[in-house]
Amino acid sequence: GIQDCSTKGKQYTSPPLIVMEPAELRAASPDGMLPDETDSEEDDDDEADNDQHVNGGSIDRPKATLIAKADEATCVQSGCGHTPPGDRPTGSRKPQSPKGPQEYEAFYASQNLCSDSDWLRSMDLLLQPLPPAFRVDSRGEASDSAQVSALLEALRPWGLEPVPWCPGAYRLASAGPLGQKGRLEDKRLNKILVRARRSGIIERQESASMLPGMVLDVEPHHIMLDLCAAPGSKTMQVLELMHRDRGLDVLEPPPGLLVANDFKSKRVNRILNRAKRRPAGPLLATCADARRYPNLVWKNRHGSNKVRFDRVMCDVPCSGDGTVRKARGLLDNWTPRSGLCHHGDQLGILCRGIELLAPGGLLTYSTCALNPVECEAVVAGALSWAKGMVEVVPIQIPGLQLARGLTTWRVPAPIAVEGAPPGGATYASWEEVSQDERNSGRLRRSMFPPAADAASVKVGVPISEQLQRCGRLLPAHDNGGCFFLALLRRVGDVDVPLRRGDKARVLHNGLEATVRGQGTGKFAGLTRVTFAEDGSTFHVSPEGLERWRDSGQELGTAPLAEDVNARASEEEGLKTEGHIVRPVSEADWNTLADFFGLVSDQAKAESLGVQAFAREALVYGPESYFPSAATQDHDDQDGATLCLASESLRALGKVRNPRPALRAAFVRPRMEAGDQQSPSKCCAASFPWRPTLEMAGVLATCCTRRVACAPSRAVLQEVFFQQEGVKPEADATSLGVDPSWPDGAVIIIVGALGYGHGLPELAIVGTLSKGRVRVVFQHGFNTLARVIALAGPVGKSGFGLGLLVPGVDQLHNSFAGG
Repeated sequence: GIQDCSTKGKQYTSPPLIVMEPAELRAASPDGMLPDETDSEEDDDDEADNDQHVNGGSIDRPKATLIAKADEATCVQSGCGHTPPGDRPTGSRKPQSPKGPQEYEAFYASQNLCSDSDWLRSMDLLLQPLPPAFRVDSRGEASDSAQVSALLEALRPWGLEPVPWCPGAYRLASAGPLGQKGRLEDKRLNKILVRARRSGIIERQESASMLPGMVLDVEPHHIMLDLCAAPGSKTMQVLELMHRDRGLDVLEPPPGLLVANDFKSKRVNRILNRAKRRPAGPLLATCADARRYPNLVWKNRHGSNKVRFDRVMCDVPCSGDGTVRKARGLLDNWTPRSGLCHHGDQLGILCRGIELLAPGGLLTYSTCALNPVECEAVVAGALSWAKGMVEVVPIQIPGLQLARGLTTWRVPAPIAVEGAPPGGATYASWEEVSQDERNSGRLRRSMFPPAADAASVKVGVPISEQLQRCGRLLPAHDNGGCFFLALLRRVGDVDVPLRRGDKARVLHNGLEATVRGQGTGKFAGLTRVTFAEDGSTFHVSPEGLERWRDSGQELGTAPLAEDVNARASEEEGLKTEGHIVRPVSEADWNTLADFFGLVSDQAKAESLGVQAFAREALVYGPESYFPSAATQDHDDQDGATLCLASESLRALGKVRNPRPALRAAFVRPRMEAGDQQSPSKCCAASFPWRPTLEMAGVLATCCTRRVACAPSRAVLQEVFFQQEGVKPEADATSLGVDPSWPDGAVIIIVGALGYGHGLPELAIVGTLSKGRVRVVFQHGFNTLARVIALAGPVGKSGFGLGLLVPGVDQLHNSFAGG
């Protein structure tokens, strides 16, 4: 999508940028969200409304009529609030005949992106709004749950159809017309989509942006990096893929690691907010410039080893001119020069992603732009820089045919040329560019096709041949948006090219040196290095250098075994202060295990008929995870929440401003002045921990104590739906709770009890005190029962009570507006 991953240090003067309204900017993102928009519940309606389209499919009409109808389609059909040219008042500053559509069609027709027939159909569809798309949770039985079935049945009146090449993905072909602000006029449909997304049943995502996650073939044990992750739909897709072999009742997170990075802190916050609707044990969010992403390290008793990733995703910032089906204003003001200013940043991000890739690992480079300068030219530039370190892999997706990558293209002139034909003045090779244009810095050699570049480096398979393995998705292929995708694999026996600041060994004398840059003048073609021993500077042939290896060398992607299982252990002398998360202390673990009857031994748990609790996965979460939680006796920041983290995340060394998402399991409620008089708070003084509502169903399969079976769902309904002003509590015996139990948290379920029977039909958390149980509400979280906030009233704290819908029929009615 359109992101501003980096705004500093640009080397090139950019042409005037396109100015878009907020609605248009949101529409230009594949996720339908503003770059700086927080993913709060108040924004859900805006996000959903601005990702819709008008009725209609393909319209067969001659090419000559496309330009004539572009103005009308741009302003009326999109519903973006623009007045058609003929209806504008006298003196309007808008041009009466925008040149954008003519320039757009003429420029890309000359690039030969696909066959003539596919291009005609694509241009026809580009003038029509984009059908909204979404994914359902792909984890195990979640995709076949009654809630998902009820949702899909409720959406059938709006032309629900599956995306044939992506399992679990759907479109709405008849979503209805859009209003003046680009929002759905059908409020019933909007309410269904917003509530379903808040509950975590679906994830809103344009179908084209699902491609990178599919081709990467992510496994639960993989170490993965998403360099430009916001707003987070691709990250959530990968997170689901890492959990796809795990049922909803499996407690322990997958062993891998998923690092989601973005340049702006607000966007990182949005990723973390979206992760609250998913089991996020492997997820770590970082905020850094993707072009200079810092090295992460594994921490163990033998030192620090650099992290190299099995999978890297580079969905780079771009001009977004492939999103005109949503951003109609972009087409009005489009020029061929809009993609030139992104090329340098895109190339820098891709090269850094290649450096971080482990031998044999896969990397995707993708944009929602059509311009070859942002697509094939970036891949060709990276291949030339890598000198055989990576190769492009053919993309094969059953049920989807992509256009092949280009080997030749034309680069637009950086400034408008008077008298130029439609599409503007263009260059076929670097040799055609005047010296003044070269000196201006607005064009660079890597923007041009390798066949026309005399300095192009060809190692192994020629670059031109590898470019044909890239893929371009057009509306004619899928009735979606435009998308470019390249899949690269790192070759195992080729090292990363040395860059400025890297340590190197000079082969003829074996001394350590630091690379300072490339030689100039009479030293052109040599590398300038500074020896560590005496600081002297020499020029050395690149073939006479190799990367310096020491105790911090790259040892692969997996941490050492003792690193993964590290816990605070005085007898072993292992220090955990250097890790990104801190494991649960022996005292807190014993308290939890004794109170809830948790068992970490697999054999013993099976004999008791419960799921073994993964003690090694339990870590302290930051206090900010639950703003309403704090410690009484702990002054440190880590202590208010106990969370589940993957083994790779636990082995990771500290980074600057780490923000692990984790999966909250237990929380220590905040004790304010006067809380000692509250029945629900006084027991917290004797036992400080209670389960989180999101994890109640899973924890019920692990506990041998403190789990009660309610006689019926109707009993719980009576507790919830009491008169206004009456606290939601009842006698312990009426809810199946033994009043002789010690005061503290209890889990009350409806349905099967015991591991192996799946999740309970319903699970809630209550507080037992003096023979009465009060229901606990937890603001900001959606239960794993998958139906929170879908129907029914909302409690005072904002927590939805839709989980009390009696059955599938009633749930269907709630989706349909009942």
